[in-house]
This record gives sequence, structure tokens and C-alpha cells, in this order.
Amino acid sequence: MVEIALPPREYAVYNHAGEVGRAEMDETYFLVLQQLRRQGLNHDSDACSLEVFRSGKGRERAVHLPLKQT
Repeated sequence: MVEIALPPREYAVYNHAGEVGRAEMDETYFLVLQQLRRQGLNHDSDACSLEVFRSGKGRERAVHLPLKQT
């Protein structure tokens, strides 16, 4: 098991369920970034994003995207 401490900041967290190929994950990121912009939020592309695979949940992942500080 690997433990990672995320820096204290705000993250948008989205769940991705389904295929986990590169094309599907890229599409999920594209849609999430569109939704963030519509809500007036900005992704911090200089900070690390994180994908968490959920044990026992099949192909489900939680995607953590760091938000720019306001």
C-alpha cells in the first residue's frame, strides 16, 4: 500500500465509472474541466492531480483535480 499526503488546498473530486483506457479518461478530464469552468472554477495545472482506484468497485476511479487559489 502506498500513502500520499495531499497538500492542504481545494480539490474538485469526480467519480469515473466505466472503461479506463486513455481515451475514456481523457474524455472524462475534458468534461470535468468544462464543468469547472462553467461553475467559475479553474484547474491548477501546475499542481498534481490524483486518480484513486477504488478496491472492489470494478472500474471506478475518483479523480482529484486541484483548484487554483482565489
